[in-house]
Amino acid sequence: MRGLWFFNLVGYFSIFSPPVLLGFAWFGFLKHDEATPQPKCRRILGAVNLVAASTLLLVCVVKFLGNHCNADAGDWSCVIAWRSFAGWIIRLAPVFLLLATFGARRTRTLSFISVLAIVFDVILIDMMA
Repeated sequence: MRGLWFFNLVGYFSIFSPPVLLGFAWFGFLKHDEATPQPKCRRILGAVNLVAASTLLLVCVVKFLGNHCNADAGDWSCVIAWRSFAGWIIRLAPVFLLLATFGARRTRTLSFISVLAIVFDVILIDMMA
């Protein structure tokens, strides 16, 4: 019983946390700090990282909201399509996580956790189907 409660808690956290975490990461990235300068390549990787993670979130939300099928009537095409989509997201997750690791300061941890939460959401939705 405790495992189910913990799984539900992690599920609720992961569903609502990626936009909030990415928002804080964007805020930290755009906040200009003169005291601790960063190399230009780190800033570029940070921007690419945040754009990639935000795009991943947007693509997952659009894919989730774009499914219009009725599994009760025997139309399982959206379930099959989501399973294929989830497989691609899981296969691409290490690339996003590696990109998050090499990102700009004050964005690494938040974008890393955001990508993990997005992947967990995709798996969670796949398990519900």
